[in-house]
Amino acid sequence: MFHCRYIGLFSCAVLFCALTSCKKGHDGPNRYSLTGEIKIDGKPIPAGEIMFEPDTSQGNSGPAGVAEIKDGRYATIPNFGTVGGPHIAVITANTGQMMKSDGETPEGWLILDGFRLPLKLPTNTHTENIDIPFAEVQKK
Repeated sequence: MFHCRYIGLFSCAVLFCALTSCKKGHDGPNRYSLTGEIKIDGKPIPAGEIMFEPDTSQGNSGPAGVAEIKDGRYATIPNFGTVGGPHIAVITANTGQMMKSDGETPEGWLILDGFRLPLKLPTNTHTENIDIPFAEVQKK
């Protein structure tokens, strides 16, 4: 019984890796780490997420990169950055202050929900500081 449990766990791990293309290295386009500050009208965004989608309308393709926003800063996860070129940054921002004492919505009140910002990103590891003018936020 002891060995069967470990064989079952090992089989599940192998199946998971096969289904998710888990392997050493990676196939596909090169991806570059991206870090920076992110603000609205000069004020740091307390919490949220930023996704970098290749702009297909400008001929760019590849996987999207994503990063958590915390205290006005973000950094893509290593090997899950951007492919460079024209992108659309999709930004969700929150106040960062818990709304309820029971731990519900720990990110706080929503400031931006899917705000889209075009960017041209280089094909190397890069720092991209973003400051969204408040007038742009009001338009959306």
